[in-house]
Amino acid sequence: MSAAFAPRAASTASASSPPSDALTHVELTHIEKRIENWIRFGHHAHEQLLDRRRRILSFPPGCILGF
Repeated sequence: MSAAFAPRAASTASASSPPSDALTHVELTHIEKRIENWIRFGHHAHEQLLDRRRRILSFPPGCILGF
């Protein structure tokens, strides 16, 4: 058996919580009078501030959002 087809190790993630990559990530940028991205509707599960002009909102699977 080659290394490319070696069995994978079992995941340690809990079955009750989705993996973090299952979230939809949206980067919002706000530069007044130039770029103003907003979420129109939807409830985010996580918010990460990158700097004073940018942030990333993460939405769970099945969530409806307006960008």
